[in-house]
Amino acid sequence: MGIVYVAEPAHSSGHGEPHMIASWWLNAYAALHDDVATGAEATVDLDGENEVQPDLCLFWHPPRTAQGIHLTADDYIEDAPHLVVEIAGSSAPVDPGRKLTAYQRNGVLECVVWLTGERRSERRRLDRDGYVLVQAEGEGMVESAVFPDLRPNVLAMLSGDRRAMRTALS
Repeated sequence: MGIVYVAEPAHSSGHGEPHMIASWWLNAYAALHDDVATGAEATVDLDGENEVQPDLCLFWHPPRTAQGIHLTADDYIEDAPHLVVEIAGSSAPVDPGRKLTAYQRNGVLECVVWLTGERRSERRRLDRDGYVLVQAEGEGMVESAVFPDLRPNVLAMLSGDRRAMRTALS
């Protein structure tokens, strides 16, 4: 039997507002790509034993990779999304820990954890040895290895600067 993660109460500035900023970023990207699907707090059946509800996820639909991700007949996501975003305020001890391990074990290719209480984010890419931390470049941009031209301005994201976030889609 797997683990069920129950979220703690979510604060507006520590979770709600960052969730909206990240949602805007992923939805704006998906609007430019007909073969990209998004999910917000949708149930994801990773492996038959572990179900999670990432704050946000992004995946090619239909898949472009060997991953068999698909939507079930009852509209749940099955298998690992290509990218997940976790907004970690009050749940910071859980999100980067066991949940991240489940994402890694099941092949989530990229994972962004926004640690709102610490005003920082961590971006990980999956390689042969597991997750590797990816550092932002010069102007705070981080290019996705899975989704071409998806490069959030991390500094703008962390400060809540929506205007600067637009450059992530230019």
